[in-house]
Amino acid sequence: MNKFNILFSTLGIWIMMFSISSCGSTSSSNNNEETECSRCNGSGKIIIQCEDCNGEGELECNDCDGNGKLTCSYCFGEGNMNCSSCGGSGRDYCSYCDGNGIRRCYVCGGTGSGSWDEYCSTCSGSGYMYCDACGRMGYKECFSCSGSGLTDCSSCSGRGYNRCYECYGEGTIECSECEGEGKIQIQCSDCGGRGAV
Repeated sequence: MNKFNILFSTLGIWIMMFSISSCGSTSSSNNNEETECSRCNGSGKIIIQCEDCNGEGELECNDCDGNGKLTCSYCFGEGNMNCSSCGGSGRDYCSYCDGNGIRRCYVCGGTGSGSWDEYCSTCSGSGYMYCDACGRMGYKECFSCSGSGLTDCSSCSGRGYNRCYECYGEGTIECSECEGEGKIQIQCSDCGGRGAV
């Protein structure tokens, strides 16, 4: 065998080895080729309905049971309270006559006598006169409650309820699980979140 034959034989072996090697790498490349995940459409995530809010995005407020209002803790839902001025009696103590219905005569100073030791014409010598401020009753109608004994609750302004601080009177609160969207995204189990399999 001459030199040329040896050279061509060696060259032929190299070409054959290169062809086999190329074939193997192509096959390997084809086997590792990724395709779009059909389950998540290549997004890597799957959208499902939120179980906490059943897809509504909102939850009923536990504080007000969905009413949006809370019973006033000051008036217990009555809307009014006993008047602080008269204690609920509807009457104010008359400061002019000290609650007696009569007061000392301002002309004779309660002595009953006028000038020259005569009977005082203003109090007819009694030293006292009926109190005009309270109409001889010893008390007056309470100016604060107009005699009803009750005033509007300062906390709820007479409504009997206050707005719920948790839901701001809406009755519902945003679902913390889905952040009000009603749906949540989870990683695709088929593609491991890569979007391709």
